[in-house]
Amino acid sequence: MDKCISENFCSPSSRQGGNFIHGTYFPHIDGLRTFAVLSVVLYHLQEWLCPGGYTGVDIFFVISGYLIGGGLVRSLKENSFSLTSFYCRRIKRIMPAYFCLIAVVLAFGCFVLDCDDLRSLGRTVRSSTLFITNIYFNRTTGDYFSPATEENPLLNLWSLSVEEQFYLVIPLALLFMWKTRRSALMAAVCGTMLLSLCVAAYQMDMVEQSKAFYLLPGRAWGASGRLPARPGSRRGGQNAGKRAAGPGRMDRNPRPLCLLYLLHPLSRLYRTAFRCRGRTPDTLRQ
Repeated sequence: MDKCISENFCSPSSRQGGNFIHGTYFPHIDGLRTFAVLSVVLYHLQEWLCPGGYTGVDIFFVISGYLIGGGLVRSLKENSFSLTSFYCRRIKRIMPAYFCLIAVVLAFGCFVLDCDDLRSLGRTVRSSTLFITNIYFNRTTGDYFSPATEENPLLNLWSLSVEEQFYLVIPLALLFMWKTRRSALMAAVCGTMLLSLCVAAYQMDMVEQSKAFYLLPGRAWGASGRLPARPGSRRGGQNAGKRAAGPGRMDRNPRPLCLLYLLHPLSRLYRTAFRCRGRTPDTLRQ
């Protein structure tokens, strides 16, 4: 879910945003991102507002595979690929908003949480800084939808950890395949997608749903399935180039939307603070 901030709403400019690939702007991707982020935020605020809204995260995984993977393949074809520049761009785009969110939640938690909950939040922050939150939650909380996870303010960082692990692996894998077996690249991507899908199906069948939900092996098929795609094809290249002249609507004034995303972790801290005092917001209404 944090990718909603780092890759769309808090982008410095639309030309640096994830929906630009080599100067081509895709406005329909902004639309998909809008529906995805709203569905996730509404689901976390009140489940009845958008039942099944958590699937917005899957939409972002597909978008990431389409944009990032497609951009990597194209840069390899143009002999302009650089691991250093790729990772530097990811750091500049993701780290500021990511660590700002963690800092705000941690500072707020110092005032409203008791010692035990603050220690738990500290462990979550530690795993978040290493981008292994998904692994940490798989080992500690298990089911994402269980009542025990409702009051964890940084639970939603698991999805960004999955994506960052994907970013760490896929450029190296593509570069290796491009230099060694370029002709087998498409087959390798399709094989990876199929293998990941089989892993997810096996984990779901073996009552290991938390692993299929949190971990990269069971999630990679959603992003890798779009790696062979070529955004900005000849057919749409001319029209897309015209649209690239101006910024997208979502990026013209993105920062106020970052505040909307803070409602989720802060609302969880709010509930935890009341529970520490033997009350919950629900009991106050009675």
